[in-house]
Amino acid sequence: MADPESDPGINRQHSLSTQYDTFSAGELPAGIEPPPYMPRKRLLPPRAIPILLTISCIFFLLASSILAFVLIGRSSSPTLPIVTASPTQLRTNDTFTLTGSGFGAHSLMTFTYDINKTILDGNNHPLRAHTNTQGAFAVQIQIPRDWEPGQHFIHATDEAEKLSVSATITIQQSPVAPPVLQLSINKLNFEADAPGVVSDKTISLVNAGGGQITWQQSSDQSWLTASPGNGIFSGRESVRITVNRGTLAPQAYSGHITFTPKDSNIASSVILTVTMAVKAAPATLTISPSSLDYSASPAQNPGSQTIVLQNSGGQSVNWKSTVSTGDGASWLAISPTSGTLLPAQSVTVTVSVQSQQLAVGSYQGTIAFAGGAHGQVNVALAVTASGDLVVSPPSLSFPMVVGQQPVYKAIILQNSGNQTLYWTATTTTSDQGNWLHASPGSGSLAAGAEGFMNAMVDVTGLKPGSYQGTRDSVRYPALENDVPVYCGLWKFANCHGNGLCGTDRVAVSPSVNTNPLTFMEKFWLRGDLKKNPNMRLACQVKVFGDVSVETQCQ
Repeated sequence: MADPESDPGINRQHSLSTQYDTFSAGELPAGIEPPPYMPRKRLLPPRAIPILLTISCIFFLLASSILAFVLIGRSSSPTLPIVTASPTQLRTNDTFTLTGSGFGAHSLMTFTYDINKTILDGNNHPLRAHTNTQGAFAVQIQIPRDWEPGQHFIHATDEAEKLSVSATITIQQSPVAPPVLQLSINKLNFEADAPGVVSDKTISLVNAGGGQITWQQSSDQSWLTASPGNGIFSGRESVRITVNRGTLAPQAYSGHITFTPKDSNIASSVILTVTMAVKAAPATLTISPSSLDYSASPAQNPGSQTIVLQNSGGQSVNWKSTVSTGDGASWLAISPTSGTLLPAQSVTVTVSVQSQQLAVGSYQGTIAFAGGAHGQVNVALAVTASGDLVVSPPSLSFPMVVGQQPVYKAIILQNSGNQTLYWTATTTTSDQGNWLHASPGSGSLAAGAEGFMNAMVDVTGLKPGSYQGTRDSVRYPALENDVPVYCGLWKFANCHGNGLCGTDRVAVSPSVNTNPLTFMEKFWLRGDLKKNPNMRLACQVKVFGDVSVETQCQ
């Protein structure tokens, strides 16, 4: 085997390989052919290719975004621009209306026809217009005599957007025959709609002959109009027909517009029949008032109030109501709760509140109405403490002698509560005698008001001695003699003898010498009576004989 160091062939290959590592195939010295095993020189490292691809993708996306931004920024309208000509079949000297939409707001519009031929206005100046805030425009263009018969392209160009949109018209050759007035349609119908809605449609006047027609129009109904009211045309002219439903009653309507040629040589007038209908306005439930306020006491319900429901629409309405209260209690009621109202009809509903047995405080309720329109009435109820009767002085003394004339002494009555109170006075005596009288025996006091009554003692028929008369409950004589009826904090926070707090609890026996249990006693003592049937409220029990009173205070 040849030695690599001494074999000249191997040394030559090694030398060439070393040279090829530093030269490309095109850079080999002259006269040296690259062998088949010559290694190719790498132009880029292996990791460079993915990096270059990534950078290329990023540049592509960035360029696409910039291009899209530029294109979107150039277009200020979200819709495609449209241009329409009406009518599209015309003759020389006819006028058509060119309308466009979808252009830039307040853009300058220029107009050309066919191949960049300028359209002139009535003053022989290039026709121009500006779009409104919605990017729309409308111009009228008269066909001049130098336009050849055949199809023409009308171009509207938005100068700011550099955007041009086209419409086509056809100019017809005028025949030699005399002019004949016709309508594009003889009947025009408008769909039914609500009162006050204005609708319009466009028709065409057609000249079925040659020459020109000068015309005028008239309507036989006040709700039916046409615009323009007169004109001159050769081939076609557009007329806008308008119906105004205004305050018309719901029903079907029919009217006529007569188009009359002013030239007596032209055939008779043509008549357009127009029909339309007015729908009844939807039912609308009007509710008045929108809120109610009540002020009451736990002892007396307030007076009822009313709500008026009115159907101000043109159709019948079936209404119903739903009552709800903030505390979930059923203290709010309405009558009736539902019904039917014909157009323009009204009904009065009564709203009542049950404040009895409600604690002092503020309450909120809602009456929701459904039908025609949804509405509600808010109800506010303020329950305040009832009238508080204060009697002064708490006791009276009558030193008298046998045979003395009756003696009167005044008693001051004061209402220190927040509600009007109605009071009654009764008398009892320890000996069951009839010598103590009160006058007047009843009355009323507004909140904060004072009144007077007289206590009269008549000793006729009485023997010398001491006699006692009391008011009709245990509460007053107990308090006057420092007997504790109210315990703890209830000495200061109580209902002052109105039976509303249930804190003046006493045991009274025997029960045969007292009045039957009152409603308030049954309510407050329903648990205590199971343990002690002699339990009473000191302000509610009336005594008709000797009794034993046991307080609950330690």
